[in-house]
Amino acid sequence: MAISTDRHAISQDWPTEESFERKEIFKWRNISDAIYKIQKVKYRKGKYEDSAILTLETKNGDKFCVWAPKRLTEDLMEDDSYQFVYKIGLKTSADGNEYFDYELM
Repeated sequence: MAISTDRHAISQDWPTEESFERKEIFKWRNISDAIYKIQKVKYRKGKYEDSAILTLETKNGDKFCVWAPKRLTEDLMEDDSYQFVYKIGLKTSADGNEYFDYELM
């Protein structure tokens, strides 16, 4: 049985498991309260709700990925022009529920 290779050359060199770069995705609660530049937003369709993975950059130039909270995901889906997010911290609502507060710019 012949395999057609006219479109793509088949390489004999297979990557090793170490060749694949696995990026850690942090939880929003585990990042510091600070101002971050939004480099990229990647949306995911879930069974029950949408979610987003943000690629953020610190003032020092460090980049990392983080899961966005539900409200932040919704805000970014409504308006994708935001360039910065200020993670303010954990707040308590009037009815006693805790949520992560933030501001977008």
